[in-house]
Amino acid sequence: MDPAPQYRIDPAGLPGDTARTLFEAWVLDLSRERFGNPGWGTGGDGEGPTFTVGDQEGDHFVLRWTGLDISIVASTGIESDIVQSILESASARVAARDTGTPVIYSVEMKLTGLDFNSGAAHFIRVLGDQVHIEGSRRLGDEILLDFEEGRLSDTPVQGLLLAPPSKVQVTIFAPGPGPSEWSQRNVAGCAEVVAAICAFATGRPVEYQVPQFPAKDTYAERAVARRHSPEIMGLARDFVSLDVVGDLPMRGGLDAVLRVRGALLAYHAALKQTTPDVAVMLFVTAIESLIAPHPEWGKDKVTTRFIKSLIDLCPYAVDALLAHDNVEQAFEYRKRGKVNRQRQDLVNRIYQMRSTPTHTGLALSATGMAILGTPSSMRVALLSDLARAAILSFIRAPRSSVIGHPMIDQSTDRQMTYKHLPMLTTVVDPRHAAGQYVFSIPHS
Repeated sequence: MDPAPQYRIDPAGLPGDTARTLFEAWVLDLSRERFGNPGWGTGGDGEGPTFTVGDQEGDHFVLRWTGLDISIVASTGIESDIVQSILESASARVAARDTGTPVIYSVEMKLTGLDFNSGAAHFIRVLGDQVHIEGSRRLGDEILLDFEEGRLSDTPVQGLLLAPPSKVQVTIFAPGPGPSEWSQRNVAGCAEVVAAICAFATGRPVEYQVPQFPAKDTYAERAVARRHSPEIMGLARDFVSLDVVGDLPMRGGLDAVLRVRGALLAYHAALKQTTPDVAVMLFVTAIESLIAPHPEWGKDKVTTRFIKSLIDLCPYAVDALLAHDNVEQAFEYRKRGKVNRQRQDLVNRIYQMRSTPTHTGLALSATGMAILGTPSSMRVALLSDLARAAILSFIRAPRSSVIGHPMIDQSTDRQMTYKHLPMLTTVVDPRHAAGQYVFSIPHS
């Protein structure tokens, strides 16, 4: 057949690769309506990437991408006007940011216990951080969490040192339309963030495998019936909702969601670290992701911004850290002066302990029982408390730092930390496409 005219895909503000993947998902879904359950595959040649729908040995058509332009390069057994109709309809869906009916996936996640051989650096942290959850919870209308029940029924709560390992069955309503690379990307990204949220809520690392196929029909039917059930409570930590899928976008917009996402992922990574120095770096990274501006001027006054912004964000947590009996030993410094100086000195010291290993290398990491009572283990515990408090404070009240802004903060002596300014990003409706894929598709 003669090559069809090129079609220009309107990304509707989506990143190019995101728009292309959503377009391919719609092409595949619309083809299912016409041809049953066609196969599909991606490839490429010297002229660009290709997308094939159908049986390569039978009826099929092949599309070629050039940026956001797409053309029909082959069609066997399928009339060209049918292919063009599918492309036009798919393009219209992308332009409208229509993600179709969600695809339901099931993911089993494991809340791991403390490994004394490899994770003893977290022993002190776990004693004060662990939370055991049983029963059903939700994160918006997109995620259902069924925490394993009965783990404490035969175990005396008094005297229980460590929470028992348990599981959580996660149901994800991934943006559709239909099973595709688009839905697979979304469920993979969403599962990563849900695991971080569960780790944050329980104080324990989470292990899981990304599902390769949607849930079976019977499971999906039960999930749809439960999706909006008012009997399922939300998930919280320290009485703060962790619904960063539904609630947070309405309060802080896309910028706040991406900051919290980065903070949660860094926090979860810290919980998995066996080297105290690396855990410290990641806890501080979790805090900094809430603070650091994205424009070029964000590179200025980094230390000043960290000190002032963190104290403004959660002063009660900084003061609690100052009042801890082991704060000087853990952070290897001496308190001097009045409260304001002590706050600044402590936060400055924390930032130094994050930066020093990146320039001088990591310190030795003891293993087994040898590390249980060391300053390194205490440092990990105290910083996890501080990072958790910072994240929860930001979730309650998203904000933007203006320290270092060339037109606002022109003096290093000005006492300026956060300003509650209108967010520079559009508030995202969680029912809209942008609210659904925000956790799973990388943004520039």
